[in-house]
Amino acid sequence: MVAIIVASVVFGLGSNFIAEKPLPLFKILAKPGPAAGVVSFTEADADFVRQLSADPGTVLIDARLHELFNQGHIPGAISLPLARFDELITERMAQLRAARLLVVYCSGPNCQDSHDLALRLSAKGFADLLLYRGGIEDWLEKGNALAR
Repeated sequence: MVAIIVASVVFGLGSNFIAEKPLPLFKILAKPGPAAGVVSFTEADADFVRQLSADPGTVLIDARLHELFNQGHIPGAISLPLARFDELITERMAQLRAARLLVVYCSGPNCQDSHDLALRLSAKGFADLLLYRGGIEDWLEKGNALAR
């Protein structure tokens, strides 16, 4: 019985060795790494954002359109709409570089603009970024007021 098993293994490996397209039996597989281009940001909640907004070294950034920003925003936030990033980033650069921490938000958890804006800021060299994914929706649900 053992002889049959050994002969089968030897025959199978020999056949694989001489095959036109051998199976990669002894190939070292590469370890899967993080997907290229995937960036994740630490997230903040409403309580944390409320505490941070009092810190002069923190800049809250509203990624929504100016019209929505003017209707109401988190107190102390600045407007940097994702849609106008390339146009406005140069005039905001000095203020953003002076900050120790940037917190980016938009309408709510289903709004992708805050994440996309954080990616663009990260590409410009900003490393200390937080994402407030709950945005205005969560801010209001927690009973916080908006500035106009």
